[in-house]
Amino acid sequence: MATRAAKLALRGKALSDTGTEIGIVNNADATAITIDSNENVGIGTSSPSAKLQISSTYPTFTLDETNTDAAYQQTQLALDDGSFRIQTRTSTNVFVSNDYIIEKDASGAADHIWKIANTERMRIDSSGNLLVGTQNTTWASQEGLRYFNGSSLIVTRDSDEPLNLNRLTNDGQIISLKKDGTTVGSIGTVGGDLVVGSTDTALRFHDLDNRIYPVNVSGGTKVDGAVDLGDPTGRFKDLYLSGETKVTSTGVDGTYAPILRGIYSGNANETNSIETTVSSNATGSGFKFNVSNGGGSAGQTEALRITRAGTYAPLGIKLGGTGAANTLDDYEEGTWTPTVAYGTVAHSNTTYTKIGRIVHATTRLSNFSDVTSNQHVRIGGLPFSVSGTDQHIGSAWGNFANKSLWCYSAGTTESPLYYGGTSPSSYGPVYYSSFSSGDQVIVQFTYKT
Repeated sequence: MATRAAKLALRGKALSDTGTEIGIVNNADATAITIDSNENVGIGTSSPSAKLQISSTYPTFTLDETNTDAAYQQTQLALDDGSFRIQTRTSTNVFVSNDYIIEKDASGAADHIWKIANTERMRIDSSGNLLVGTQNTTWASQEGLRYFNGSSLIVTRDSDEPLNLNRLTNDGQIISLKKDGTTVGSIGTVGGDLVVGSTDTALRFHDLDNRIYPVNVSGGTKVDGAVDLGDPTGRFKDLYLSGETKVTSTGVDGTYAPILRGIYSGNANETNSIETTVSSNATGSGFKFNVSNGGGSAGQTEALRITRAGTYAPLGIKLGGTGAANTLDDYEEGTWTPTVAYGTVAHSNTTYTKIGRIVHATTRLSNFSDVTSNQHVRIGGLPFSVSGTDQHIGSAWGNFANKSLWCYSAGTTESPLYYGGTSPSSYGPVYYSSFSSGDQVIVQFTYKT
């Protein structure tokens, strides 16, 4: 049987034919390649509509590298079921992987997909979203990097850091935050510490000293006494501390500055405040407690001041004013010795406490040696003189005809005893003869000195 040799034939049109195509035919006398008058070349079509048109049920274009050292020497461009693919194949045209895919729908290109080792690594979907390491937009529960077109960039990672930013060599900004092209803040480092903020309102997290303090964001230099925490209409709630609260005063001897202020929510002018000054001279150091005058005004009245009169002097507390007469500069505890004008008397539990000008004294009297004379019993030896005359300064209880006893003073350290009966007229002086030798009287005094 004779073998038919392959042939290449150029076939043109007859002179009477208006067509202008030139065809290259195959062994079957069918046109394989057509070149028309517009210089369009068609392979698998006799009516090409482009400079090069390949028509087939699986049209491909193969780049074949003839270097025999290449294991995967073919790269094939193919159109498969409406999707454009760039594939890797072996030298014998065996499929290895899809490296790039453009999926199409009725509107044209839908998703652009990049694959490595036949596994999808990245895509741009039909909405213009960029998806890396994922095929979906379910960012809340599934890993991946997602840039949503015209919206936001979201990185999701399971059980590890979603984002790492690493600046090398020197300190400076790691993240610069901008609004309409203008920098509004940054996150960076100074001295190896984290600095977060904007211009001169920033915080430095000092790892070595375990402190957070305000700084200038550009150089990390400290900003002293210029940054507030909250404001009258934007307040924090509770502050929990395990150590001290340290407030630096004005630094001027005797000049008070507020360290705590209570503000009325209905009118910010009305405030109570605590002021302090710390001085190299102990006399100038102290606290002031001021109370609002109310009525919507910003006025205050000093209600209490605590100072120190000297290095070893007792504390000075002023109530209701700043004058010497307003000073509570004395606190004292001790014992005292009661006396009587006639005979002798025993005593026990005889103590006193003096706070400022107020004296509290008590005693238990017993074993009066004179129980016969008709002299008025006067208890002397009070620890401090009584201020003013005609003062009721105390009361007593004892074995005296079931009548109450009370103490009177004319402004000395002595207090006569009187008794009171069941009627306004039933009172009088207590005499020594009113007692028996075993009688006892418990006396309590409270008076102003």
